[in-house]
Amino acid sequence: MKLEKGIIGIWGKKEQPVKSSSDVLQFKTSIYPIEYTGAYKILGFKDDEIIKNYSRLSIIDKSNNNNFDVLINSVYPYFCGVMVDSFNFIDLPIEIRNYADSKFTYLTPEELNSKFEKNDLSELNEAELKAIKYWKPKTFGEIIFNTYD
Repeated sequence: MKLEKGIIGIWGKKEQPVKSSSDVLQFKTSIYPIEYTGAYKILGFKDDEIIKNYSRLSIIDKSNNNNFDVLINSVYPYFCGVMVDSFNFIDLPIEIRNYADSKFTYLTPEELNSKFEKNDLSELNEAELKAIKYWKPKTFGEIIFNTYD
């Protein structure tokens, strides 16, 4: 999987953010009707932490009382599921994936837990490569959904 320039959310001094920034509000709008099914309850949305390149939507599955979070990359329209209070990627229920706007791409735990190769980083800018060298991520998920500062 070749990563796109800006995926990390870090820009060089002379660079401008990519124009294809994901519209987190659009994702929120598309996912909120899941509550009308009665099977899920949205507990809250967090996107106020500057050092993250993603927003976090907390949901509870009423049938088994399990909480999970949906992460939405703030630069590109990618989303995934994680366990609450951890960064363990999980498969999101199909209903959640189906409610997400078709503009957004669901990334599976298998994709996110895969190790990347040097050629997967060839499109990234110098500041992103420097951050990767410093933070030493091992998987695509650690790059696409990160807390680099």
